Amino acid sequence: EAATGDCPEGQIEGPAYAAGIANGDEITSVGGTAITDWDSLVATVSELTPDEPVAVTVDHDGTTTTVEVTPYAAEAANARQVGRRP
Repeated sequence: EAATGDCPEGQIEGPAYAAGIANGDEITSVGGTAITDWDSLVATVSELTPDEPVAVTVDHDGTTTTVEVTPYAAEAANARQVGRRP
């Protein structure tokens, strides 16, 4: 199963949102790495290079699409973000 998350009201922001990833979309792949759950998403995103675009594949209402997301460096040391944890 892929990672699915919802942004709390008022916290819809960040690269994933800007790329068109919506609440309830299932992220199935990041940069060619299969995403099986939230932990695998976090581990994969933490290895990304800030400001370097990456392909993210999502399932949105039964339709699979790939979008380009550009992660940014998070405030925590050596952290990367594409959105927020559900």
